[in-house]
Amino acid sequence: MPSLKHIILITDDVLKGAIDFNDLLKETSDEKKSGILLRNANISMDDAVWIGLTSGSTGKPKYCPMPNRVIIHMARCFGLRTAHSKGTIMFNDRPMSWAGGAVSFAFALANEYTIVTIDVKQTVKNSGPETILQLIRDEKVNIALLMPYLMYDVINMETEERKKYSISSLKVILTGGQRIDPVLIESVKTILGVGVTIGYGMTEGGGITCMFPHADFTKQHLTVGYGVAHVEISIRDKDNKIVPIDTQGEICTRGPNIFHGYFNDEEKTREVIDQYGWLHTGDIGTLTKYGYVTIVGRLKEFIKRGTVIVRPSKIENILVEHPSIHQVQVVGVPDPRLFEELCACIKVKDGQMLTEAEIKEWCAEVFGDFTADGLNSAPRYFLMLDEIPTLMNGKIDRNGLKKLATEKFGQ
Repeated sequence: MPSLKHIILITDDVLKGAIDFNDLLKETSDEKKSGILLRNANISMDDAVWIGLTSGSTGKPKYCPMPNRVIIHMARCFGLRTAHSKGTIMFNDRPMSWAGGAVSFAFALANEYTIVTIDVKQTVKNSGPETILQLIRDEKVNIALLMPYLMYDVINMETEERKKYSISSLKVILTGGQRIDPVLIESVKTILGVGVTIGYGMTEGGGITCMFPHADFTKQHLTVGYGVAHVEISIRDKDNKIVPIDTQGEICTRGPNIFHGYFNDEEKTREVIDQYGWLHTGDIGTLTKYGYVTIVGRLKEFIKRGTVIVRPSKIENILVEHPSIHQVQVVGVPDPRLFEELCACIKVKDGQMLTEAEIKEWCAEVFGDFTADGLNSAPRYFLMLDEIPTLMNGKIDRNGLKKLATEKFGQ
């Protein structure tokens, strides 16, 4: 990367040769300020301002350079849809390396918001919601980006404990990232007395593609709202033809929200952006007669646990190393807090014995890694089978496996 000149780190231990972010916040000389202003004259709206990683929901994460115009467009559209403006205080615990966290800079600069954040490990791994409620109360937060598991934690607190925290400043909760249980939304509205709106988007599409205005979940019910300003939405079949209203197909989007392409990967870029400029999201959904988008599922099945997209193959490759396992498939089963939990469906080798307790003990020793939200990668559930079900063409019947696992472990 010959064009890379500087590396700025936000950390307590800054590596030699890197720039400490805290140093950039200190008062500087007029000469240096003039130099910064001169550099601004050479920056356009189409220059990349941030390079982020995709969530990996369709495989290996990819690098996405995002132009200034995409980030600013996203921030302004969010402000319009939530009816909040200068001076708004927003809570956002998403990591700064992800699109959901990086937008905090855009909200602060383009919308003049104050952003309040916290280490994401405190909100995922540590399920105590008291810290979040105290933060919202003390910082007088107006908008809170709360993932479903955080809302689940809050409404399942003891009533008297929850009443200790006055959060009257909070007006809107924004959520998304997965299909949201309407019962959870209604419970949050009733118990907390705040509006809830669901956003939909992906890194390549600027983070926010659809939102319903003013947290009116009554009208948004079971949808992710409609396209934000200047963004087109279409639902297309496998031949890239637009399908009729209320017909399932792939959700595609086009407009100023679309990124330029994956970093140094034109082939992958052509796979998601067609010749007409439509970004193919990989999500299956429908478009109602009012223009509202509903999400049905994904073209490729991955597991959404907490804030992390889990690739089953990564876990399967570890489990199959066990000397007694002949075949294994990992599927997601519904979980009221994390959306999905991991279940390993196992066929033991002929003549071998393997109990659930034994495989759990083995996993505790082998799975030493932790995801970005502090959770271990080991499956929570284990389903022992005589045979792994297959389809007529001999491929693994993942839907059948998921159904079996859900019937036994789903909540």
